[in-house]
Amino acid sequence: LDNPFGVNLSSIEDTAHHLLDKPIAEICSQISEDLRILHVEPVFRNDLVAKFLKRQASIRRHLLNTPYGALRQSVSTAVIPRGSREDSVEGLADELCRQRVTFHGAPHRVIQSIVRYGFILPGKQIGDTGKALAIRCGSTFGQGIYSSPDPMYASMYLEYDSIEHGTVRQPADVPGMRLLVCAVLMGRAM
Repeated sequence: LDNPFGVNLSSIEDTAHHLLDKPIAEICSQISEDLRILHVEPVFRNDLVAKFLKRQASIRRHLLNTPYGALRQSVSTAVIPRGSREDSVEGLADELCRQRVTFHGAPHRVIQSIVRYGFILPGKQIGDTGKALAIRCGSTFGQGIYSSPDPMYASMYLEYDSIEHGTVRQPADVPGMRLLVCAVLMGRAM
């Protein structure tokens, strides 16, 4: 199935590489040996892939209309050195709208809902269930969907609601953990 955004959705590996900017095997190789990978199941919904790519293009268009100075403040010189070929509105915009790989830890029992309905903001209705999603792990940085570039950190939230208040479960304590590998768009910090 080809979509208008140029991603071949009939090939899971191609889609993963396009959306995550690296092959699944490379992502798995970066996960600590403390987390044993038993199964990898790519889950790409055509509607969410199209929405992601459309949003990425929208962010890029917006960034291309942003002054160079504002973009330059948002990108570290360690990532794009001043005076380099990429040190332009186009290069900085491309860096700011580039997808990043993060991990989302969630209890096993909610994975099916995430796959079916996508990520839902706390307080919003979950699909056609008539139920609103409650805040599960707090909202330190505001209500949202939290993920981490560190799979070990994300794994601490796998069974958060069954943990005694104030304690964190270690990965080895949770049988059958599920980590979701996510493609995220960071955009520009305001």
